Amino acid sequence: LQDDALAVRPGMVALDLAVDTTGRAVLAGFQWPPAPASVVLDLRTPVAQYIERASYGMLTVDGEGAFLVAGGRSRGGGLWTSTAPGVWSFDDLPLTGTNDSGFRDVDVRGDRAVACGYDDGADTLQVILTRTTTTGWQKIQPAGPGTRTYFCVALSEAGTIFVGGIDGAGGMSPRAFLTQRFADGQWAELLLPDPALLHGVMDILIAGDGSIYLACMGEGDSTTANLIHADASGVRNEITPFPGGLLQVAEGPDGSVYATGFRRDEGTGAERGVMLVRSP
Repeated sequence: LQDDALAVRPGMVALDLAVDTTGRAVLAGFQWPPAPASVVLDLRTPVAQYIERASYGMLTVDGEGAFLVAGGRSRGGGLWTSTAPGVWSFDDLPLTGTNDSGFRDVDVRGDRAVACGYDDGADTLQVILTRTTTTGWQKIQPAGPGTRTYFCVALSEAGTIFVGGIDGAGGMSPRAFLTQRFADGQWAELLLPDPALLHGVMDILIAGDGSIYLACMGEGDSTTANLIHADASGVRNEITPFPGGLLQVAEGPDGSVYATGFRRDEGTGAERGVMLVRSP
């Protein structure tokens, strides 16, 4: 690993990254001080490029090659697109209201991108958008109850969009859900094992073998971390649930699966970081 600390301004907090096919990274996060600002730090160019927006929100970024997308997660966050190193545009979005809650996740596969969020200024609260390298963002009509909050989105090679999150977030009985939209526009629910215990789906991995992994956690101190695996043989718990939460899941070049999050001490309530590894 090479230390690029000299390219990072003091006060920048990096919360997500995407690695270009050349091995160069793009970081997303926020800048403080002098004033809160969303920041994308593009290291694909010989001189690091800072792209900033005045709205303050944590960011997510994904993509490879020349096509990358970053999204703001809170306080009016939008979507930014790059189709060349160091060049970013703040995109026009087909939303009917103020997107107060921004976009929680983006996923780029080839020349297509998808993003999901929660638009509490519009008639339809749930937001799913899609675009390509040559087209602007288009809105996809969501399916399912209006009580759902989208936390993560993924796009398969076949064009299926997977969206996961919490149904009834902030209520007395939150439940995890994962829904999928096929390329023909039809929706279907993936039945999860005990969704009330899972509480929420935080991240989705479509593995190289076509199977799906879900990093799960919930709301409140009583929830548990879990990793769900879905393939042709069914949907099952991949680990023994433990107090805490899993936030992200990824696959290595050799097929190893990595899940990161935290474990909570039931006696003291203290939390410590944890990383799980499943060898191929």
